[in-house]
Amino acid sequence: MIQPERFQDDQTRIIYIISRLYGDAMNWTATLIENQDPCLLNYDQFIARLKSVFGNYDATFIANQKLRTIKQRRVGDIKSYILEFNKYADDSSWNEEAKMDAFLAGLNDQIATRILVMFPGPQSLFAMQTIASRIDSRISAH
Repeated sequence: MIQPERFQDDQTRIIYIISRLYGDAMNWTATLIENQDPCLLNYDQFIARLKSVFGNYDATFIANQKLRTIKQRRVGDIKSYILEFNKYADDSSWNEEAKMDAFLAGLNDQIATRILVMFPGPQSLFAMQTIASRIDSRISAH
């Protein structure tokens, strides 16, 4: 998770953020550095410029990170897992297939195994979540 507030001065915060960028955002930043853009001296200005060009990068970055680590805590807790997962999935930059893979990876092993046994598997994240919810209900009822 991006935590630039742990650094004291603006330039260190900006360098920290830049070190986390990639692709188009990194190329954009390289242009700022080449042109010695004044926004590189002020954290708030830099973030405002970054957001104006790329949207809310922090929210997208955090959502992508959360989708990699979020887990269903226990069988019977599927509803809270789905709600939390969807909260981050909506802010992520991931496509449907990547979201489905992450959702499956975060499921309880019993539920994930039963979904994987199904052939063909669910064709959408919503379908996978519906199936996972039904399987979770059956397992927790026994």
